[in-house]
Amino acid sequence: VAQQEAQRAAFLVERAKQERQQKIVQAEGEAKSAE
Repeated sequence: VAQQEAQRAAFLVERAKQERQQKIVQAEGEAKSAE
């Protein structure tokens, strides 16, 4: 069970990183189009 919890935590962290990266890319795209 502990291993499953660890894998789940790692998955959530990975997903959070990807979402944050997407938001950054989106923000940069909006900033470029605003110029």
